[in-house]
Amino acid sequence: MIICDTTAQWGEGRGVFIQAHAKELQNKDEICQALQLLDNRSPRNLGDVNDFLDDSPQRVYKAVTEKMYINGAEEINGNFVDKRIEIHLD
Repeated sequence: MIICDTTAQWGEGRGVFIQAHAKELQNKDEICQALQLLDNRSPRNLGDVNDFLDDSPQRVYKAVTEKMYINGAEEINGNFVDKRIEIHLD
């Protein structure tokens, strides 16, 4: 995942790069909390927690962060080089 300002001029923007994996939520309370967060951002209601359990084909996932980076820049022989600088999460 990348979070950045796409309106920034080339070489001037900052960004956060997130390496993550998707984890299916199976706990009813976690699904309910996720649906509340999503419903606050969506123009429509996404459904009841029971619509995402058992035999239902719908699921809710969360991104579990593994690594995070910010961007940095360096000039090598007159060339702009984009770099990733790891943010240690521990």
